[in-house]
Amino acid sequence: MDNANQFPIEKGICRDIVNANKIKVSSDIDRLREKIIFPYNEGAKILSEQTLRTKFPRAYAYLLTKKSSFKNKR
Repeated sequence: MDNANQFPIEKGICRDIVNANKIKVSSDIDRLREKIIFPYNEGAKILSEQTLRTKFPRAYAYLLTKKSSFKNKR
């Protein structure tokens, strides 16, 4: 990935995931681990825009850069 496309995102809003469809052996898990932005609270309720903006301003800024491309896919 080009450094110009990297965004510093707060760790508190990120979670590790692994695409289970790509795992062939257990050692694949570490290699396939990726980070996602997980904008939900402990009760699995989506965080409000205000909470995102105040608690996770860098993640919020990143998501704003993706907003128009998401709208175009609908």
